[in-house]
Amino acid sequence: MPELINPTSRLRVSFLAAIIEWRADRDYPVPWFVTDVDPPALVVPSAFDAYVARLLRERDEAADRAPGFVPMTTLWWTDGEHMLGRLAIRHRLTPALEKAGGHIGYDVRPSARRQGHASAMLAAEPAR
Repeated sequence: MPELINPTSRLRVSFLAAIIEWRADRDYPVPWFVTDVDPPALVVPSAFDAYVARLLRERDEAADRAPGFVPMTTLWWTDGEHMLGRLAIRHRLTPALEKAGGHIGYDVRPSARRQGHASAMLAAEPAR
């Protein structure tokens, strides 16, 4: 049964497969977070570990972040070892995010679309 979990290096292979799907999808623009993945993380396992650590640090109010970014909690929608999507909850908004962006962003990998995952992850509570 799918669930929301914290990003984890354990799902590296499935996450990278999802990135390939998002990049190949011609029906929708590539999600911003796909272009935000540190390029070495796509090929080097230790760099992927660092990418996951960065995602987890983004929750911290005091953490350094890129200009225009706010603290946010990223969760992955998974079914066992299969990454189906991601959910990002921004802790606050900038004026730019108030106009375009909002508090919640979500993406479902192309092969998992039209199966109710977006609705389910928006309704779900994170695994404890």
